[in-house]
Amino acid sequence: MSVLQFVANLANSLAWPLATVVGLFLFRKPIGSLVSGTVGGRRLQRLKLGPAEAEWEKLDQAQHEAASSTDGERKPGADSQVTDPQLQEVLEFASKAPEAAVIKTSKNLEHELSELLREKGIQPRGGWSWTMAKAIQTAQSEELIGFQLASTLHNLRHLRNEVVHGTGEVTPARAALYVLTASDAIDQLKTIPLS
Repeated sequence: MSVLQFVANLANSLAWPLATVVGLFLFRKPIGSLVSGTVGGRRLQRLKLGPAEAEWEKLDQAQHEAASSTDGERKPGADSQVTDPQLQEVLEFASKAPEAAVIKTSKNLEHELSELLREKGIQPRGGWSWTMAKAIQTAQSEELIGFQLASTLHNLRHLRNEVVHGTGEVTPARAALYVLTASDAIDQLKTIPLS
C-alpha cells in the first residue's frame, strides 16, 4: 500500500466521524437548547427523529414547579370571594402552574360529562372512552345540554388542546378564568336530572 492509498483510506475512514464532530460543533447551541427542552424560546414537548422519540410531560413539569414554589409569597385569589376550598386550591394552583391547572380541571370536566352520559345509559361506540368533542356532541344531540353549555364546553376544550399541544400561551389569569368557567360548567352538568 502506497502512502497515497493509505492517506485516501484514512480520509475515507474518518470522513463520517469527522463530519459528525464538525456538525456537532457548528450546531452546538441549537442542539444544546434542544436537549434542554427549549426551541426558539418555547418549551419542547415532543421530539421524533425516525424511530427515536422523546416526550416531555408539561403536567409533570408544572406540578414540580408548583411544589417547589415558596410558601411565603402572596397567593393570588386568597382574598377573593371563592368559598369552595377545593376550587380555591385549584385557583392557587393556577397561579403557580397554569398549564397543569387547565389540564387537571379539564380532566374533572371530561369525567363529569362522561359520567352524565354513562348514568343516562349512553355508551361510546366500540366500548372505548369518549373524546371530549364526541361527548359534547352526544350530550347535545340527546338534549342533555343546550347550545350555550355545549359552546362553553367546546371553548374549554379548545383551550385545553392549546395547552396540551403547546400552541397557545396560558397565563395564570387565563388559567384561573378556565378553572372558574369549567367549575361552573361542572356545576351545570351536576344539576341535570338523571331520570
